[in-house]
Amino acid sequence: MAHYAVLNEDNIVLEVLTGMDEDDTNLPEGHETWESFYSSIRDSKTIVRTSYNTRDGVHYQPDSEDPSEDQSKALRGNYAGVGWHYLEDDDVFLPPRRYDYYVADLENYVWVPPLAKPDEQNYYWDNNQYLLDNTTGWVLIPEPEE
Repeated sequence: MAHYAVLNEDNIVLEVLTGMDEDDTNLPEGHETWESFYSSIRDSKTIVRTSYNTRDGVHYQPDSEDPSEDQSKALRGNYAGVGWHYLEDDDVFLPPRRYDYYVADLENYVWVPPLAKPDEQNYYWDNNQYLLDNTTGWVLIPEPEE
């Protein structure tokens, strides 16, 4: 069994289908791929295969937290979910973006603020601060008073 993401015109996942395994060559007439077939029964929407066992760029053994020995099975960064983004040029799925200005971190398969976090760990992202001045956004969390 394989999974397929149904995308809207903005490459946002509308639904995820459980379908035929990509190795099953018994395709309906007129279709060269299962993506093509599922597109034909989903109003010609774009269909992209997604891997149920891929998270954060790592393929895991089924029903396990153990990475697979064959990491060539890692597909498109993450298993797609409804509301997720498909970045066609990078061929990856990313979770919903918190703010429209967040940028793709393709090493970790997530969206991040447009400014790098300072080295210290006690910072949080402040959307209002960034909107007031887009050269700032990280705010230091004060140390608790004793």
